Amino acid sequence: MPKKFAVNDWVEYHHPNDPVGEKRLGVVTKLPAGTGRTYTVRWVRHNQPGGDYAASKLTHRKPMPLVFEGDLAIDLHEARTEQALLDTWFKSISCDIVFKTIHQLSDIELLAKNINTDILPPFIHISCHGEVDSKTKRPCIQLLDDVLYLDDPYTIKVFSKFEGYPIFFSCCLVGVYQAPILAFQKAAKLGPIVASVREIFDSEAMLFGLMLYQSVIKAGMPFDKAAHNCIKALRSIGIKGAQGHAQTYARCFV
Repeated sequence: MPKKFAVNDWVEYHHPNDPVGEKRLGVVTKLPAGTGRTYTVRWVRHNQPGGDYAASKLTHRKPMPLVFEGDLAIDLHEARTEQALLDTWFKSISCDIVFKTIHQLSDIELLAKNINTDILPPFIHISCHGEVDSKTKRPCIQLLDDVLYLDDPYTIKVFSKFEGYPIFFSCCLVGVYQAPILAFQKAAKLGPIVASVREIFDSEAMLFGLMLYQSVIKAGMPFDKAAHNCIKALRSIGIKGAQGHAQTYARCFV
């Protein structure tokens, strides 16, 4: 029986020009006209232009979200971690999630090896402490063993393994200054980046992350559109993070 897909269905495809074993993850955005069997697909990675694909080349495939969490608390079962909340939500939609604790940059480098083969995430989710130097405007994320400045060559090298992927930094202050984020994005060849522009509270971070996953995975929205909608929704209910000069919770850099 011919395969059928609906708008917002998630699909997998192995493009002949991609490395052996590498797969593409995307969303169906348009159904065939008339009796045709060609579907329009938007791929998750922004370095892979979407287009029309024969149904025979596509396979139903749910995304497998990948969350890298720094050491927010000693015990990962404490309230500070997003794991329990996300596990519960993803189980409700019968979707697996990969949740990894990271202590240093090499952890990210090691885990990135399974991207595009065993793990096909809708975006890369980094949850940890963040900071920015007010004088040099250098943003960084803080792990147990490492402080990762986004302009450091090794940091850029590791994040370039996520080429084309949207990045979600659920970290305080990382997105305060536009120039260093855009420079990091260009150097690592990344897709859109969402980063907080204030100090954020754990409960707000969890709410924002859940809304983002709902918008991207269930509603099939492009990452940047989903992020803008979630930021707007938080603003409408008065959530902006801790007191600061920024007028919003986060920014989306495209």
